[in-house]
Amino acid sequence: MSQSLHGTAHCRVPRADGSCLQVSATVMLAPADGMARIKLSPALRFHPAAERIVEIIRSARLAEPVPDERWRVTCDITPPPTPQERGWELAVVLADRMARGLWRPQADVLALGCSDDWLGGALHVPLAEQACLDAVRPQANTLCIRGAMTTDSMQVVLASDWRVLGNIAELCGQAASDGFMRRASTWFPAVWDGAADRLIRIDVVVRPLPTLLSAGDGPVSVFGLPRARHEEVTLVLEHARQADPKGPGRWMTLVRFESASFSGKSCELALVLADRLARGREPRQRPEQKLIATGSSQNWASGQICNVQGSALKLPLILAQVGQGDRVILPGAWRTEVAPEFLWQMTQRQATVVFVDKIL
Repeated sequence: MSQSLHGTAHCRVPRADGSCLQVSATVMLAPADGMARIKLSPALRFHPAAERIVEIIRSARLAEPVPDERWRVTCDITPPPTPQERGWELAVVLADRMARGLWRPQADVLALGCSDDWLGGALHVPLAEQACLDAVRPQANTLCIRGAMTTDSMQVVLASDWRVLGNIAELCGQAASDGFMRRASTWFPAVWDGAADRLIRIDVVVRPLPTLLSAGDGPVSVFGLPRARHEEVTLVLEHARQADPKGPGRWMTLVRFESASFSGKSCELALVLADRLARGREPRQRPEQKLIATGSSQNWASGQICNVQGSALKLPLILAQVGQGDRVILPGAWRTEVAPEFLWQMTQRQATVVFVDKIL
């Protein structure tokens, strides 16, 4: 497969009624034309799990020992899973790896498992789908793979026909994948009508891209926002990295927004800071401490920070949510809008407030 330009792989998923889902992955070397590298079959394109399938494949690839974004994959699940089913997730990842030649089982594959964090790779079988393991009797020459279960014991695992994976990294005898990646999170205030006001979290995960695989940065994958806003996020990061003397490099990047319930560009500063934290360009917070930021820029390549509207609503929200040791980054234009009482309250909570005009 390593010498082939395309390949197809199949993996079955047991269901409680004794039937199976059929997961298929077809890959080919992606042309340098900007076309989507992860595509879905027509039957899945508007399925409720469509974005989840793309996120799973992208995250699992990011966690591989040698990341390689040269492959475009088209995924299909027949019949499409119900919204309650999750056991197909492992089969999607396995089929993608088989089609690209990263894993070559010498048998048909039956798989059941999912992960709440494909970047970390920990696997389990959903409680509601554990009965599926007994509903389908494996045929001869079938490799059965499942995630871990809380009821597992050494005796059960050894006597089972199913190979148990606690982490997807164990598939090829490697360590868990967290060490390959760098993660960071920031928060920004989103205000609406008072009742829905909240801090929204942005997670950024980056991984160095091998020099031989790309002449520049790898793709930026965005989740949690409408597709129309994905390009905005990508351009902000690309331009902000240009302003960073140590920004240009070879990175695979995944961005996840906790919620899409906001408008405007006030999330941009928090996004850029999360990216800089992940790439080691900003001092790290303790795990229990937050970095809260709001701000935008008309030209991120210059690093200049612009004002954003809504200080009268956002400052009380920040004050209500801030914790001990948190850092708050605000546009320099807000210096005259922040009352001394706000700064005093922040000091009492041992939180830090910084006004920025430019990111260097």
